[in-house]
Amino acid sequence: MIVDGPCRDIDESKTFDFPVYGRSAAPLTARGRVIETGFNVLVQIGAVTVSPGDWVLADGSGITFLEAVNAERILATAEQLAAKERAMIAAIRAGTPVSKVMAGNYERMLQD
Repeated sequence: MIVDGPCRDIDESKTFDFPVYGRSAAPLTARGRVIETGFNVLVQIGAVTVSPGDWVLADGSGITFLEAVNAERILATAEQLAAKERAMIAAIRAGTPVSKVMAGNYERMLQD
């Protein structure tokens, strides 16, 4: 569940394998203050419009939304970046100085 605002019981939701992500924690209950206004409709999360069928990736560092029409291309690019980063980590572990590993085209590879 993605909450565009404060939410509570995030830790407890983990015990049910039900991930909850929000902007912040809140000690107050939502009872009587939250109502469902739609299902499977466009929603606005911050400055992002999310359509039914779009993909969401979330963890403790943040949330990102992938438009369904671009999701496969974005994931393929992300897999390529992850492979490059694994190679960079291997080079560092093998003794290559971090400054040399990072001096390459790391920033350019993130621009696509």
